[in-house]
Amino acid sequence: MKPQNNTAFKEWAVVVQGMEEGKQTLLLAKEGVKEEDGKLQCEHPEFFLYPTRGFGAADIKPDWKPRLGKIEKAAGDPKHVPFRIYCLAEDVVKVTDLDLARQLIPFTVLSDANVERRFKEGGWEGFYCILTRCHTLAMPMDLTRKDAYEKSPLWVNLETSIYTVGSLPVLPDEVWPFTKNKIVKMLQP
Repeated sequence: MKPQNNTAFKEWAVVVQGMEEGKQTLLLAKEGVKEEDGKLQCEHPEFFLYPTRGFGAADIKPDWKPRLGKIEKAAGDPKHVPFRIYCLAEDVVKVTDLDLARQLIPFTVLSDANVERRFKEGGWEGFYCILTRCHTLAMPMDLTRKDAYEKSPLWVNLETSIYTVGSLPVLPDEVWPFTKNKIVKMLQP
């Protein structure tokens, strides 16, 4: 893990919260992935999660709906962006089968309809499943919200590097291999 970084991946605040709690360990994206030596890789293998708004109650699972107001409020500060989670992209798989995409739903905080919509939108049917090992920052940081950050569609180059030293894995070392292997096996052809 890098001792500090200034790269962030924009994702809905509710997903960021799910990843912070270990309820979600993957990102479903249409972009942000490159192919190198015949293998898919995340454009940035290490990054912070940049929480955004724009989701609604229909986008998340029912058990997350009572928490929606609090999550939106935390992400909705017009002046600051909270950074609490750092991710290591451990694997990337291109998912082009809708049935396989549906099998990922239990590993997300997203509703069935949202996962299906993400699959069908964006110019091609499918998405990249980015399997991430999340860490909580030892020193969470709020950065000033910048217009350049807001205009970036997915990846944000922060003007300030944030330290990752002392960050702890969300899922303990005893649990992570089990979770990772379960998802990887499901995604294998």
